Amino acid sequence: MGSPRVKLKLASRAPLVLVLSAIGVFLAAVLGGIPGSVADAYARNIFPRISSGLAPIGGLIAVSWIDILIPLLLLTGVFLIYLRRPMALAGLLGAGYLFFFFSWGVNYQRSPLETRLDYRVDAVTDAAVRALVDEAAASLNAMYADRPASTMSPAELERVADQRVRQVVRAIDGVPVTAWGVPPVKRSRLLDPFFRAGSVDGMFNPFWHEAIVTSSVLWFERPATLMHELAHLRGYAREGEANFIALLAGIGADHPELRYSGWQLLWMYVATPENNRLLDAGPRRDLDAIRRRIQQAEVEWVNRTQRRTFDTFLRANRVPEGVRSYAEIVRLAAGTRHAWDRFGD
Repeated sequence: MGSPRVKLKLASRAPLVLVLSAIGVFLAAVLGGIPGSVADAYARNIFPRISSGLAPIGGLIAVSWIDILIPLLLLTGVFLIYLRRPMALAGLLGAGYLFFFFSWGVNYQRSPLETRLDYRVDAVTDAAVRALVDEAAASLNAMYADRPASTMSPAELERVADQRVRQVVRAIDGVPVTAWGVPPVKRSRLLDPFFRAGSVDGMFNPFWHEAIVTSSVLWFERPATLMHELAHLRGYAREGEANFIALLAGIGADHPELRYSGWQLLWMYVATPENNRLLDAGPRRDLDAIRRRIQQAEVEWVNRTQRRTFDTFLRANRVPEGVRSYAEIVRLAAGTRHAWDRFGD
């Protein structure tokens, strides 16, 4: 039986060990000390098991775990500061970072998505992008009348969207469709006003693996927003790659709502006054509706603060483009357009 003094000494050292471990892991991640091949193996073999284990916990309650975790962490932080135990607070933060990194953050270290696709760098030309714009405009115009509102219940939409994302991930990474748990999709009542003020459409909670969609997202945007967050949940941490997975999942679906939303997601990154003239009145009305709902809710300083914070977070996780990485969808789409047939239903 161990000495109480020894146990006390070990307990007092635990926060320091957690802090140093977190710093070491963070530096290894930032400096590229984790090979992409290791992260790829993690994403294919380990991460699906972790996510499948955490998803049921996320589904235990109807509200988002974010709404519970944030107040709990704030109260704990205030309590530890009151007790003058800064090292305990630092240890708690270190433990949180380690949990984040090993339960999901390793995915930021994966090799670029194009290395796992039939990606042709020589196909990414101005002419190819122009052809992609023309195809997107023609598809949106043709599908506008067939994008019926609310033909699926929210639960059915979530099921179909998740199934499509799984199919795309299986085609790219070989991860079986059945390897994943059922993801909970929620709205954060605590953060929803800040999301709307900051023009944020959704979020993936990396701690309990739940997809969060902002309440203000319009019905024809929701499928693509949902598929983007589900792509994060399936191991695609980079924003541009999650956008691309959502695009493939949407346009290859049997459901017109998903197809229209997928093409519309791409259009948001190629929209210019000149390109928008290619759209018929219906798709243009949808774009105007998106702009209006963003402008009506946006608060400039909140938007600016959230954007800068997220940009810093992305750069710290080996995404040098920061928030500009969202637009990577266009490059990936142009370089793989010849191979999209393999991602359909």
